[in-house]
Parts: sequence; C-alpha cells; structure tokens
Amino acid sequence: MSEQTKASVPLTITPEAAEFLRKHQAEEAFRTICDLARECFPDLVRLHARLENDWDQPGVQYVELEETLPKDYPLDQLRVQQKRLYQRQAELVPAATREMISHWFQYARE
Repeated sequence: MSEQTKASVPLTITPEAAEFLRKHQAEEAFRTICDLARECFPDLVRLHARLENDWDQPGVQYVELEETLPKDYPLDQLRVQQKRLYQRQAELVPAATREMISHWFQYARE
C-alpha cells in the first residue's frame, strides 16, 4: 500500500468524542495515535472515534477508536501489528492521555 493510500484512510469522529478530546487537551495525542494506527496497519479500511462510557466505573468516559481491517485479515499479522502500535504509542503518548483513548479492532463486513 502506498503512502498516499495510508494517509487517505478515512477518519470519522463524533462531535461528543471531539469535544471530549478538546476538553482534555488530548487532540494532538489523538492525532498521533491515529497516525500510528495508519503506520502500523497499512491495510486499514477505516478509522472511527466515538465517546464511550466505562461500564465498570460510572462517570468515567473515554474515546474508542475503531480500527477496521479487511474482512479476511490474518490474526497473526493483527497481533504483531497491535504489539507494534502499543509499543510506539507508549513511546510517544503520555500515559494519562493513553488511558483516555481505547482501541477496538474489527473486520470489514465486505
């Protein structure tokens, strides 16, 4: 996949998630995480961010970044790339900000 294709992976973000990131001054860190997702998963189909409520801790919210991969994406490859993503994220994004953004990997339906 070319660099041009990687950069064009669409990102959608709900207004609530955007406001949460703005409120917590985490917009730059979120952009870094999205860039890392594109870098570590060159076959990404889509990125979507939404605000979620923590089921275990009432009143706690976070942004869930859904990373959509091709339908038949190899699980072994996914695991290797996830490990790389988490390593790079730990190097570049402060821990307090990382806790506000969660990853959710899914496969495209078609």
